[in-house]
Amino acid sequence: MALPSEVDVAVIGAGAAGIAACRRLVQAPGVSVLVLEARERAGGRTWTVEKNGCPLDLGGEWLHSADRNVLTLLAEELGFAIYQRRPDWTTRLRNSGVTPEEEQDWVAEREAHYWAIHRAAMEPEDKPASSVLAPGGRWNALFDATSTWGNAVELDRLSVKDNDRYEDSGINWRMRRGYGALLATLAEPLPIAFEVPVSRIDHKGRDIVIETVRGALFDGAWPDWSWLAVYYALAWLFASAGYYCFVKIKPGFADVV
Repeated sequence: MALPSEVDVAVIGAGAAGIAACRRLVQAPGVSVLVLEARERAGGRTWTVEKNGCPLDLGGEWLHSADRNVLTLLAEELGFAIYQRRPDWTTRLRNSGVTPEEEQDWVAEREAHYWAIHRAAMEPEDKPASSVLAPGGRWNALFDATSTWGNAVELDRLSVKDNDRYEDSGINWRMRRGYGALLATLAEPLPIAFEVPVSRIDHKGRDIVIETVRGALFDGAWPDWSWLAVYYALAWLFASAGYYCFVKIKPGFADVV
């Protein structure tokens, strides 16, 4: 996709949040929008590939809190079959050779770890989730490992307050065609420029300059511009939701937000 000479809104990143922001923005009359994506694909941390004729999710794969997840309805509207069998996440250790007694110990410690984070979150000061680990605890390494795929960060980088705010209904489903395939489908009609990593954003002047491998966009050479909203799409905070921020400079664009 050729980069346009003018655009009202730049969305940086075509992950779940970037797709959500762009889908909303393209509905606003008279507002031009372009998504700048560093990769050659959309979806961010969700990516479905085909292996031996079957879809395989290499990133996120679960519709968490599927009974109230906005992506569940979108998937159904797009004809994605949803596999509603709930996951069995409490018996996987036995596949690694541990005994049923050891597995039950893990389940009990995991529950205690959850409540320890909750209690820590009730305190006035925030702290990393690693602070609640029992010194020398047998399952500490596993707690840390599961945090990397569940929260995208290790426990020493996870806020207990942020983690405690997550509301989980306990209903988790998958899509037979893959989570990444759903986001790729949602991204298809959107104006996305692929393989355009952004290296720098300069907002010192009246106009914002976005530097990419294909040149600088939105520089001061275009004096007709009077506003720009720049959106940062984070990697997979919550695959079920989009978080977007608008910097409003020109009156009359409140309806975009």
